[in-house]
Amino acid sequence: IARVFAYLMESRVELPMKDAAIFGDTSNTIKRALEKTHKRNSDKKQICKTAFEIALKQLI
Repeated sequence: IARVFAYLMESRVELPMKDAAIFGDTSNTIKRALEKTHKRNSDKKQICKTAFEIALKQLI
């Protein structure tokens, strides 16, 4: 939900807004986050731990 809100607040949004554009942006954001997580820890365990660590570092 936060990503959709951020997308809607961006100035690059085309009007009228299309569902496909919102879903595409959200999918790309999730993909980049998963790639970043895998790059940092490619193990099949502790995926959430790694993702949370990355997210917390981005907030600080």
